[in-house]
Amino acid sequence: MKKKLIILGIVVSIILVLGVKFYMDEKKLDEEMIRVVYSDEAKEVFEQRLKNLDSKALTKEGVIQSYAIDKESIRRNPMGGINVILIINEDSEM
Repeated sequence: MKKKLIILGIVVSIILVLGVKFYMDEKKLDEEMIRVVYSDEAKEVFEQRLKNLDSKALTKEGVIQSYAIDKESIRRNPMGGINVILIINEDSEM
């Protein structure tokens, strides 16, 4: 009986350690994705894509005046990328 209790304690400890490690790895990956999305390189990509949609984007003459990153929308793409939603002109519907 005592031996089974020790083995159960070891198994529970291993599961707990693996769970904490998995959680920490996920948190680290999420922080890295946020860093990438807010990087200068990503800013260039976002602005170029917006200018492809509206040649006068981010100017007074353009339809697209401003954009912001919806931080809650940042998700890992199963194909290896990052999905993010941009809020255009402070309108989440655009």
